[in-house]
Amino acid sequence: RLEAEINAQVQDDYDADPSSSSDRLPLRGRRRRDILRESYTAKSHKYPVSLFRQTVLLTKRAFLQHYHDPLSVIVTRYVSAIFMGLILGTFFFQLGDSLSDTQSKGGLAFFGITFASFNALGSAMPTLFREREVFLAQRAAKYYPTFPYWVAPIFVEIPILVGEVVLFSVPLYFMAGLSLEPDRYFFFCLVVFLSAQAIGAFTRMIGVYSKELEIAESIGGALVGIFMIFSGFMIQPSRLWEPMLVFIYTSPMYYANQAVLANEFSGKEIACSPGELVPPAWLPNFNATFEEGGYGGTQICPFPTGEALMEAFDVRTEAYWKYVCALVLLLMTVIFQIISFFGLKMQKPSFQASRNPVEQSLMQETAESGDPLPSVMAAKRESETDPTSSFSEAEVTVRMPSAGTPARIGAHSVGQFSDLAEDEGAIPGYLSFQNLSYSVKSGSTEKRLLSNLDGYCKPGFLLALMGPSGAGKSTLLDVLAQRKTGGKTTGTILFNGNPLDNNFTRVSAYVEQTDSHFPTQTVQEAVEFSVQTRTDFSPATQIHLVRRTLAMLDLSPIAHVLIGGGSLGNILSSEQQKRVSIACELVTQPRILFCDEPTSGLDAVGAFKIIRLLKRISNSGVSVICTIHQPSQAVFALFSHMLLLRRGGLPLYFGALGENHAIMFHYFSRLGYEMPRHKNPADFVLDIAMGEANYEDFEKMLEEAKTMENPETVEARQQARLEASLEKLEELVSGWEQSVEKEVVCSELEEGICP
Repeated sequence: RLEAEINAQVQDDYDADPSSSSDRLPLRGRRRRDILRESYTAKSHKYPVSLFRQTVLLTKRAFLQHYHDPLSVIVTRYVSAIFMGLILGTFFFQLGDSLSDTQSKGGLAFFGITFASFNALGSAMPTLFREREVFLAQRAAKYYPTFPYWVAPIFVEIPILVGEVVLFSVPLYFMAGLSLEPDRYFFFCLVVFLSAQAIGAFTRMIGVYSKELEIAESIGGALVGIFMIFSGFMIQPSRLWEPMLVFIYTSPMYYANQAVLANEFSGKEIACSPGELVPPAWLPNFNATFEEGGYGGTQICPFPTGEALMEAFDVRTEAYWKYVCALVLLLMTVIFQIISFFGLKMQKPSFQASRNPVEQSLMQETAESGDPLPSVMAAKRESETDPTSSFSEAEVTVRMPSAGTPARIGAHSVGQFSDLAEDEGAIPGYLSFQNLSYSVKSGSTEKRLLSNLDGYCKPGFLLALMGPSGAGKSTLLDVLAQRKTGGKTTGTILFNGNPLDNNFTRVSAYVEQTDSHFPTQTVQEAVEFSVQTRTDFSPATQIHLVRRTLAMLDLSPIAHVLIGGGSLGNILSSEQQKRVSIACELVTQPRILFCDEPTSGLDAVGAFKIIRLLKRISNSGVSVICTIHQPSQAVFALFSHMLLLRRGGLPLYFGALGENHAIMFHYFSRLGYEMPRHKNPADFVLDIAMGEANYEDFEKMLEEAKTMENPETVEARQQARLEASLEKLEELVSGWEQSVEKEVVCSELEEGICP
């Protein structure tokens, strides 16, 4: 039944035009065109999802995190609240109205505030630090701005804290025999709640401005301890040195203590026991007359009313004072949270690069057609099946049926990934760059990291950016993905023949080298959150995309498994986590996919699986560009094209690799570099890029160096080797600049790579 309902929703959302052949357009392409048209005819927003919707999604995710990690709430907070409530209620069981019992009630109320405050201290910081890197990465990727992430934990914490306060206060309050008036009980719960909220907001503020959890916990614990000392319970304000009163009036626990004491003592009559009356009867002059300096056998209660006891504790006796204290606690909470918000807003991701916002339209209006939508480039490519893939060509393509046929999204068809190059309504991704250079300031000089690079990537390409360490592979990837916020970029970067603008991230996706996920999310929840926050497709379409992406990346069997990490331990393998990262980007339907070292940290089998998946994605019509370092022979064989760089960001080769790398081998053989037998082709080109491809001379030089006894001769040999390597690299750069292959690339770029 669920499948039928989803199919019906997808078909209804299809909104086909009977007057044209668009009834056969795939759902994704149709929805994308609608979104783009709206972006041109109405004012676009920075994010495809409204702020309210983002807040709802983030709040839902925060609730699900507690659902998947129930020990953090049920055991750590609720069980401890019940236990401490019972312990304190037992110690102070059924206190009466005598003076000593009334004073004990004041101490009990203070202990209740202290417990709630320290419980809030321990619950806020670990979550904040566990989520920090994920938040920064997702914010940089334009999942959501700072505000909904900041406000979502507040919404989630309120019901959790209400439950904690109730579970703690019920045994404590009624076992101890505190005032049984309903209004006094509920006000006591309110003050405990506000006190915990204020301390929780304060510790969150400390955590936001701290770099390490240990530092934040140390500072937060120390300051909360100071708040407790200056709460007015241990030392009354009237006994303090006047300049130290600032600590009293800035302590949330002072106002909480004032409120609970005023709530418990106001309007109370205290019945002193005989032993509590003054003066004591054992004084020698107790029965003497007043004229004789005695007391005439008269005794009084030192604090006959609650107001008298309040004055002794320096608590104001006005009826409105307790409400003022509650309001001050609320204002402190708001102030601390606002300061936390600005702290979160100022934080930058560790990679120090942020994506441009998704706003307005996808590309500029084309003058030739006058249509606000870009021209559709829907040239069909030849189907290319990955021989190592477990999916056949039929499984990798899917077409939407006609209006009269129900769309199949069953167990088999959901695993099929649409051939995006054949979607007539889809916008293909043709990325080209010409004379591209990038430099940064280093002191008073300018250091060039990329120099005069030319190349392109078309739908179906799996382009490898290769080179030794320091060649600028990741720098080039970030420049092409528009992730560099500093430095100077010169040259031309075009998407579908148009210059890049702030809308490029609508059609591109970037997979980080480090996998950042919430440990308590399942695989499916992480992918769903990505599509819900980064697209405005209909719910039925989003369900379809999520299920299709999970099947495409072989994640369906583990869709409901927690991602894990952190305190939960490793649940998914590194290769599975990398697939989740790719899925979170792929589900947004990008036309260009950038991957930074996707095989980093993986073994040979895991690396092959990841690149095979990227090959499958490129075969579906997505342009894929990724950096790769020292791939295995099997992994390198999956790439269709390569851009080889030397140190300094200079080009050595760009073009197709060819079957069994024949095109690449032919080019380098013309320059005098023959591929040795039984050598990994990837190692071969990397050695060329390092200037060490003459293996016989290199090995001979090493043997001679081992037998030499004169260090100066060895150093001279090493210097000569370095100079020879630099000379070879200069020849390689010059050879590429003068090659026929470079002329062909430049000619294609001049004519335009778009069909």
